[in-house]
Amino acid sequence: MVEIALSLAIIAFALVAIIGVLPAGVKVQQENREETIINQDGLFLLEAIRTGSKGVDDLTNYVESVTVRYGRLNSITFTNTLAANVPNRLTNGLQIIGLLSTPKFERMPDGSTRSNAVEAHVRAITGVAGEKSRLNDQVAFRYRVRSEVVPFMNRPPGWVSGRSNEFAIATNLLNNLYDVRLTLRWPLYQKGQNWETGRSRKSFRTLVSGELRPFTPPRSRYSFYWFEPNAFATNALVAGF
Repeated sequence: MVEIALSLAIIAFALVAIIGVLPAGVKVQQENREETIINQDGLFLLEAIRTGSKGVDDLTNYVESVTVRYGRLNSITFTNTLAANVPNRLTNGLQIIGLLSTPKFERMPDGSTRSNAVEAHVRAITGVAGEKSRLNDQVAFRYRVRSEVVPFMNRPPGWVSGRSNEFAIATNLLNNLYDVRLTLRWPLYQKGQNWETGRSRKSFRTLVSGELRPFTPPRSRYSFYWFEPNAFATNALVAGF
């Protein structure tokens, strides 16, 4: 009996240690799963923007909303909903990529520059198949994407001279080379009427060579942008050399 009691005590101590480690193991497994999803989704979105993809309509199953703040006050939210009477609906991948490619600094017709900010709420594109259905969207993993598209600003020495070769190269790069950065923050969860994000974040960056072309729908206050990797703009200064 004494030996049995000692054996049970040893087993009890072992079970307590195992049970104490289980939550940490589950937490690590969850973080690894989220990190894997972020790595795959971030690279997919970055590549779609870089190539100016216009046929990725499957994104409408995962991108729930895209909010673009034009300047300091004007903000428009494009939502992915099945309701037909809702304005600014996301109906295809063309719109989603066109909004995520909105430049951070936009040149206005009057010559001024407007600062824009683009954020999207996304359900995990990769991951568990059971979370892909809209019926299970309450338990799906979500994250927030902040997209920044800025001209390549590194200028060679001597660019201040208005007629130098270096200045011509720098101005041509401003029109044909862009720095694209996606910042993903997760997890995204709803708290009342607002959406909150966790502390995890990761950035993806790339350089895109090509022209960033805008398209403004008729009677619209906003524009869509897409990269044309095989097309390049030539400004008047470069044409004169």
